[in-house]
Amino acid sequence: MLGGSLSEFLGWTPANVKLLLPPRQSRGNSRYISDRIRDELTSRKKKCLGGEVQLKTLRARLTGRDRDLIVLGLDRMMWSYAWATRAHFPIDPDQFILDDDELSDLARLSILFGVDLTGERVDRVFLNRATENVLACRFLKLNLNDPELSRLLTRMSSEDWIADPYGLQYRGEHDDQSEEISSFDERGCHTKYTATDLQPDANEVRERADTLKSTRQRARIQKQTPLLDSYALAPSLWLGAEPKVLWQDPDQNRSAATLQMLHSYLWQLTDPSKYDEGFNGLRSAGYDYNTRALVLQALRRALLRESVLLRLLPQRSELDESGWGELLAKSFLADLPNQHESMAHRIAIFLEDLKAASGDIADPSSARGALYEATRLRDQQFVALVKGGGGNMIKTRDRIFNGFNTPLLPEVLICTSVGQEGIDLHRHCRNVVHYDLAWNPAVLEQRTGRADRIGSKTFRERDAAIDPKKVCLQIGVPFIAGTYDERMYEELRLRAQTFEVLTGGDFSADHADGGEDALDAEGKELGLSVVPLPEQMINDLRVKLHVWTAPLPPQEDLLRDSESPN
Repeated sequence: MLGGSLSEFLGWTPANVKLLLPPRQSRGNSRYISDRIRDELTSRKKKCLGGEVQLKTLRARLTGRDRDLIVLGLDRMMWSYAWATRAHFPIDPDQFILDDDELSDLARLSILFGVDLTGERVDRVFLNRATENVLACRFLKLNLNDPELSRLLTRMSSEDWIADPYGLQYRGEHDDQSEEISSFDERGCHTKYTATDLQPDANEVRERADTLKSTRQRARIQKQTPLLDSYALAPSLWLGAEPKVLWQDPDQNRSAATLQMLHSYLWQLTDPSKYDEGFNGLRSAGYDYNTRALVLQALRRALLRESVLLRLLPQRSELDESGWGELLAKSFLADLPNQHESMAHRIAIFLEDLKAASGDIADPSSARGALYEATRLRDQQFVALVKGGGGNMIKTRDRIFNGFNTPLLPEVLICTSVGQEGIDLHRHCRNVVHYDLAWNPAVLEQRTGRADRIGSKTFRERDAAIDPKKVCLQIGVPFIAGTYDERMYEELRLRAQTFEVLTGGDFSADHADGGEDALDAEGKELGLSVVPLPEQMINDLRVKLHVWTAPLPPQEDLLRDSESPN
């Protein structure tokens, strides 16, 4: 089953695959598949970047707070609120660019916190927070008829918003769990800044503001996006390659619909209460910024790791390093290969599940905390092996199952009969392979049922497809021809077909995936053949499943009714 190209098998997307194996085969297959994935990633690393050195350079640009690509993962709160409340948002995002006279406020803040915004390596995390602070002060003067937005702006207008992430005394994740954290370090997004006790000198503020203004004008003359305008214009994973352009697109734009969905769920996590039906506004007494900070940290950690980055980047010959930010943002919103949804949409589905889960995100014993903990699997844990056992094995097993039911890690789940019943694995899984055959077709049907459920990845793909009939859950039942496996498979198939026919199914449906070729191949080694049954015999064999049938009226009554003038 995995003998061909693994890149074709996985489609080079985070496409979850469930493999059901007997215990004696599980560990060896786990190592084999994991090694094949690493080989494919190494090959792609050379094609996209040239090697490990270039990958480290890319990581530095994505993580350093004074590097250009860190803005891809930063949380732009005002933009996020605008998308979540798009139908009611009272401010045009065109106003998210600082006016020239507001550069004095930005200069004052940079001096107050001891951050230079005029050098070659500008601290973009500080610039993001300071821009939000200045914009919040401006919008508060508009007397907006939106109490929830006004409350958010009031929080953002405080200098505490600049000093700490979301104005919190935020600590992030505990150091004692660092061995589980991805090798992708994004803690720069949560940098803390300390203000000086003295207010900046007016002349110094004016001089720095003039420098900022001239720098911005020079960039505009050169047809470049000014760094000071990056809050409104720079690419973002959460806002698209061109945030303002995407905002202005009509509602039927799929990317715009995905962003609205993503930010709506993100704000429902930020707000402890539920949204009104149809999203008529927020109703809570306060925002849960800590949950929001943890969620964004988990998403950055998961999405910007090596295994995902290499899938979003093009071939090396097509790569322009200056446009990596726009490229990654576009790839995040584009349909994944062989799928009908983007990675952004799959993340929105994950946020929906996180929002629906109960409990505190910081409590691993709660449903929400367990789902969040599932995002902490190590960067290279593409393949997870689950088998029976008690004690700590139960906790690890639950964590892997939760992770597999997200678009993150693991991508391939190998399990014994312990994953056969009582769990949901359907949200991001569209491939099930039964390596361990069973005599009873109901056993395989029960296993498949873990991924064949309402709200599954298959359902979403079918809804988005042009021809829904061509989209189905991919189920593999491999066997070795000419061995006892084939005899077992034939018996299993015939029993499943008998059950299908007796309960009203279509005799031909059993071969829908393989056509006449499949009919010829099955049983060839053992000299078996399939003879179609007469239609009347099939109808006679079928079980009558209806509980009650209305009796037909006597024949004379039917004749009398047909002759009646009324």
